Amino acid sequence: MYSLTMDLKQDREEYAQQSIIRNPTPIMEAAQLYKKGEIDNAEKLLDQLLKMDPNDYNSRMLLAEIFHEQCIKNDTLCEHALLQLTLLIRKFPKKIRPLELRSKLFLKLNDTISSRNDVVTIGKIM
Repeated sequence: MYSLTMDLKQDREEYAQQSIIRNPTPIMEAAQLYKKGEIDNAEKLLDQLLKMDPNDYNSRMLLAEIFHEQCIKNDTLCEHALLQLTLLIRKFPKKIRPLELRSKLFLKLNDTISSRNDVVTIGKIM
């Protein structure tokens, strides 16, 4: 019985994975574009999604993560990353991930006071 249950679970997981591949959501498409190095196309797709729904956490978070990574790696788009992360923090004050990313960004930009404030806020949420 145990192996039958495991086989059914594996079948469900494989089916779910296949349906995701066949029917990717726009946000998954944006993530794939970014992974392929098509940053501008990923950014445009996420901008379109945010025009339709400015309160979409996942789209805004992915856009913020793209900007954040570009800031950390290439010293570009830092202001865009800060803007997106600040918007996320205002709209979703109980989410920790935007605070973590913004705190790291502040450290990169040598703003230790703001970084510390975000860490303190994270501690209060947890």
